[in-house]
Amino acid sequence: METAVQVVWWIGLVAALGLTVVALKLLSGLLRTLGQLRALADRIATAADGLAGALSGPLRLAEAAEAADGMWGGATALQEAAGRVRSAVGGKRPRREEFEPKPQGDGFGAGELGGAAGGPATGGGEE
Repeated sequence: METAVQVVWWIGLVAALGLTVVALKLLSGLLRTLGQLRALADRIATAADGLAGALSGPLRLAEAAEAADGMWGGATALQEAAGRVRSAVGGKRPRREEFEPKPQGDGFGAGELGGAAGGPATGGGEE
């Protein structure tokens, strides 16, 4: 009878060791899967931060659109003023020469008379 007890005891011991190895293998797979889930959660959080930053751009664009509306109003007012000026001058477009500064004398007539001011009449010492 003692031999039968030892045989049953050894069979139980081997079965328990086998089940322990199987349980440890399953636990190892579970821990590996949990680590992968953690890494995936970190990547998702990073992507969510990126999306939040990207979606804040349209909000800033809406603010810029409001500012552009104000600028558009100013540009429209400027066009209207230009139209009023154009109609006041009879639709005539000014020539470029009309905007260029005209040479002025020095107030004593030296520029017109060719005095010692270095004007065109004296040559200015340049040849």
